[in-house]
Amino acid sequence: MNRRCCHTPNSRQSATPSASDIPNYNALDLKLQKRFSHGFTLLTAFTWASNWDNSWGASNTLNPGNNGPQDWDTSTPTSYQQSIKSEYSRAINDIPVRYTIHRQLRLPFGRGKMFLGGASRWVDMAVGGWTFNDVTIIQQGMPIPVTQSNANAIQAFNGTVGGSVQRPNLTGTSPCNSGSPESRLTNYINVAAFFCSSGPQLRQHSTHNELLWARIFEHGSVAQQNFKVTERINAQFRAEALNAFNTPQFNGFGGNNQTQIQNSNLDQIQGTLGFPRLIQLGGRITF
Repeated sequence: MNRRCCHTPNSRQSATPSASDIPNYNALDLKLQKRFSHGFTLLTAFTWASNWDNSWGASNTLNPGNNGPQDWDTSTPTSYQQSIKSEYSRAINDIPVRYTIHRQLRLPFGRGKMFLGGASRWVDMAVGGWTFNDVTIIQQGMPIPVTQSNANAIQAFNGTVGGSVQRPNLTGTSPCNSGSPESRLTNYINVAAFFCSSGPQLRQHSTHNELLWARIFEHGSVAQQNFKVTERINAQFRAEALNAFNTPQFNGFGGNNQTQIQNSNLDQIQGTLGFPRLIQLGGRITF
């Protein structure tokens, strides 16, 4: 996806006015599993989900310690309830799309198989008993909660205006920059789309989880061989490649309060999640 921006529709929740938290999760899950001839198995799953709420206290794996902002006008009980309603939008841990595919192939070589079925014990130990597995996960990125320092909080009947974190105003330009994540490492988002708010900003006047991190792409592969050393001794060789394509998952703008517009590194990717390609070799003997 070239643009990491997701529009938040101007919709309202239907909970009673006395409710403070309004979670709403809906999803479509599809699963397909098929065993083919000659040792090939396919398992794939697709999730299309929508997670909305009016809470800011949750975080996600792409925003550790960076919770979303909350702008509740707590000056009066009426304005407080209206603020709760207006906060209803995309949740900080919303994952709209996730696709997983697992493939397994048992090679038809060695004793009792389609090819080399009458092979000697040494040939069978070399070419027989091989199984290959790989798993691919593709997931849409989760929201980036752009915030500002809470310099405008005032005491009110039920706490403070602005809560503990405030959202900035929008200038009217798009906060999304075009291009692949690799091409936007120093300008991941358009910081000119924001300016400091002089008071609490509700969702319809600002941005509430409209920016998304880059999609997640993970791939792992396993090759293993089971073979007999003797009639009573069995052996297994196993090779694993985690993050086999060495794909980075960009995350983090650096510094404290990473997603605040006062952070001079707000648009500069300075970190990654996970790990680079990791290869593991192992063996097992059973008797």
